[in-house]
Amino acid sequence: MNRPVGVTLIAVLDFLGMAAQFALGLVFLLGMSFLGSIVSKNLAQNPQFSGVNVMGVLAASGVVIAVGFFIFAVIAALLGWGLLKLKNWARIISIIYSSVGILLFGLGVLFSLVRFRPVNFMWDGFWLVVNAAIVWYLLQANVKAAFEGSPRTMAATA
Repeated sequence: MNRPVGVTLIAVLDFLGMAAQFALGLVFLLGMSFLGSIVSKNLAQNPQFSGVNVMGVLAASGVVIAVGFFIFAVIAALLGWGLLKLKNWARIISIIYSSVGILLFGLGVLFSLVRFRPVNFMWDGFWLVVNAAIVWYLLQANVKAAFEGSPRTMAATA
């Protein structure tokens, strides 16, 4: 059965998300250690902070945050692979992730309206629409049929 074009696009979004999360993980892994060394050197000049190990705390927090980003990068890669292989579990998890995204970006839109932050409003609004479109698309009967391996026609999915 042919893979719908929209499923391929969603998989590409997953792979782009994986790359971004991996890059952010590297930034936190390396950046927090670098920041810790700078802060430690500045604090070493002040005798009031002589026993504080800021470098260790910042480096450890950078590792923890980086591991989180790496875990989500692996999840995004698995979802992208699963969507490309038309695995129904990937479709279901993508629907769940995008539904959570709708909730979170919807809250972001509301908060940006309350605080009047037009750039945040546009950014969160864009991703709210993207997540809503993903949920809507993956719930379409012909897309669901592609994941289930049904012999329905796929002409309408392109």
